Amino acid sequence: MAEQAQVKQLRRLSGSGEIYALTGEAMHEALFDDLRKAKSDIVVATADLKLAQTGPNEHIIDVFEAMPKIDIRILCSRTTTPFRKTLAESRLLDRTTFQIRQCERNHSKAFMIDGRTVYVGSANLTGKGVGPMASEHSRNNEIMIRMDGSRAVSLIRFVLDASFEPFWSGKDCDRCRRRKRELCPGLLNKFQILDRYGVDDKPR
Repeated sequence: MAEQAQVKQLRRLSGSGEIYALTGEAMHEALFDDLRKAKSDIVVATADLKLAQTGPNEHIIDVFEAMPKIDIRILCSRTTTPFRKTLAESRLLDRTTFQIRQCERNHSKAFMIDGRTVYVGSANLTGKGVGPMASEHSRNNEIMIRMDGSRAVSLIRFVLDASFEPFWSGKDCDRCRRRKRELCPGLLNKFQILDRYGVDDKPR
């Protein structure tokens, strides 16, 4: 049984396409350039989800708000109060194209764009992880592998099948041995965020 389970968790990445190893400013610039050019969908897996600053007067929620027609799904382990408050004050959660789910067991980090480009590695969706505005003195030492082309499609399918969809769909929830299951809210909605943090739901 152990051998069968191990085989299912291994996949040879067939196909072609470019592979890059990125770190530092090159990683931040490439990732956000690809995110901003997304045409159909973005899928993100991250442990920490914070209000990453992406420009002098811009943060990650602004970036996502500028993508009204892009399907965005984010699976995270935990978020911060500043992120949740800013999210609740935005219009993102009113969109059917934007969804977040929390699962404290998730520790994978991946950014999948249009089903054709993928980044996998160590960086969370945080300012010190991928934020291009973090200074070299405060930035984390991260590395990401970027793939595109048919090889990236193969990797995206593996990440979705093995590490994303089972948690996103709740398929693995019944097998989870976490004692505080009430801390798994599923898809986050505006009312949960407002109730938890007392943010005024004022029109903008």
